[in-house]
Amino acid sequence: MLGATVACLLATSPHFIFGPGDAAAAVTQDLTPSGKGLCMGQESGGNSSCGAEGVAINTEQYTVVILHLLAQVLAGLASLMYYTVGHTYLDDAVRKDKVPLFLAISGCVRILGPVCAYSLASWCLSMWVDPSQEPPLPPRHPHWIGAWWIGYLVIGTCLAVEAWLLALLPKTLPGTRRRAVRELRQAASKGGVRAVQKLAATLRPGNHSPIRDLLGGLRRLVRNKVYMLVVVNQSLFWFAFIGYITFKPKFLEHQFKMSAAPAAATAATLAGWLMTGATLSLIKPRSRTVLIFMACLSITNCVLHLSMVNVSCDREVILGMDTVLRGDDTPLPLSHEPSTPPDAEGSLGECVAACGCTPKFSPVCVDGRDTYYSACYAGCSSFTTPFTSFATSNSSSGNSTIVRTSKKVYERCSCAAEIMNSSRLMPQSASSSVPPSSPPSALPSAVDGYCSYECPAFYMYLALTVLTKMTLAASRVPVNIMLFRCVEPRDKDLGLGVFNSVLALCAFIPAPVVFGWAIDAACRLWEESCWGRGSCWLYDIDAFRKTLHGIPAGLMALCLLTELILIFLHKSIHLYGPAEKAPKDR
Repeated sequence: MLGATVACLLATSPHFIFGPGDAAAAVTQDLTPSGKGLCMGQESGGNSSCGAEGVAINTEQYTVVILHLLAQVLAGLASLMYYTVGHTYLDDAVRKDKVPLFLAISGCVRILGPVCAYSLASWCLSMWVDPSQEPPLPPRHPHWIGAWWIGYLVIGTCLAVEAWLLALLPKTLPGTRRRAVRELRQAASKGGVRAVQKLAATLRPGNHSPIRDLLGGLRRLVRNKVYMLVVVNQSLFWFAFIGYITFKPKFLEHQFKMSAAPAAATAATLAGWLMTGATLSLIKPRSRTVLIFMACLSITNCVLHLSMVNVSCDREVILGMDTVLRGDDTPLPLSHEPSTPPDAEGSLGECVAACGCTPKFSPVCVDGRDTYYSACYAGCSSFTTPFTSFATSNSSSGNSTIVRTSKKVYERCSCAAEIMNSSRLMPQSASSSVPPSSPPSALPSAVDGYCSYECPAFYMYLALTVLTKMTLAASRVPVNIMLFRCVEPRDKDLGLGVFNSVLALCAFIPAPVVFGWAIDAACRLWEESCWGRGSCWLYDIDAFRKTLHGIPAGLMALCLLTELILIFLHKSIHLYGPAEKAPKDR
């Protein structure tokens, strides 16, 4: 736990070393009146920060990546040690027939972690990365940067308190010693000295060297068919689960136009449904029944993921995006559909050509009805930012500090006025028309961010997600019990350690990388800077949706194959231990 605390402090250190970053500074600097990003009739120049300043920024980026990498490695080692020793500590302290109940309670409490974390992330991301400043952007804007670092401080403090409480526990609980003595007495009464020696050999490692004991334990684990199948099954499961939940908030943001904070809050409410699935483990089923139940859940989960592939919203029009895509060297995807209506594309292209717009994506909403690629592509030539002023606390200078309390409003959007006159986007009411020759005061205005729109399919997607979360959670406790029961008692620590190590190497680490690589293939517009490609601004949302849900569906089908094999090996799985009476499979 102390290692996890240090990892949290290490993860938040870049904010205190380098500050909020140049991206946040660029946004807050836009508070000063300037023509940057507006239709000024000037050709856009190159990136002026690509000299020595760009090299310095690149160095900072590498430093931040290294710090976060070290923090993740340290947190991974800490969690591996905790779950390996902690679950064994719990299994040794209670009766075998009571382990499912305690694991269910532990699983429910563990589920509260993501719920609290998502709620904490929702609160942190709703604030600007530098709480002392007021940015001219709404939280749902693509350039919004939340206060990500506050969450690490809160979690690190909680982990430090938890580490102190865990240090107060004894090395061995009284119940563990009583159970060991009782089992030895039962073995002595039934089989004599040989039975006691055989039981003692399974309860503790041999008297050989640690390396020899380690190799012997690994040999027993590799030869254990049930153990190896469970490891493969869980590697496939967690690969699908980790990749899915990693990019789920991004999908909600791009598909349903939810900002990062509400998207995280929605994921928190969905994670709460996992507790319903965990309660299923309180019933003591037979091993064959558990395996059949897990196979049915895998089939259901696969079908649910395939169903979510077909749940989508109407495609939102972003005026001006096609002009940027055609100016790129990369060809448009085969599935590309124009974002700008054909009869409006020509007039918009001619108008934008005279503005000298940069390819930076910064969507604006014109009159609450049409979303444009940026204020420049809407032809906006000026902006206003209502503000209030107050005197600073520095009485010696006597200066006042301007504090902006509302968002930027772009005005005199001439290109948007021309598009409004086209028959494609023209409303039926003639009173809403804005002729190109209208005075500046009659030209439309715009604000940062996407225009809001309703998507009824979101509720269908929400219902399918709830069912998916329930099916994923229902089989977790039986799997943990199998890990305890399919190996000898002396190999429980080693078995859990190998299991968690395999999950880290085969699921936790590669899953976000593989999913990220596949989802990046669906990107339509990348952020370009002097030090290379940045984040994705716009996705082919259909390809994004198919990738995010198609990969887990295929992996769950592979999980089904391993569970079918385990059904044929169910007689060697004793969920309640050899000493307890478990229901017999017919």
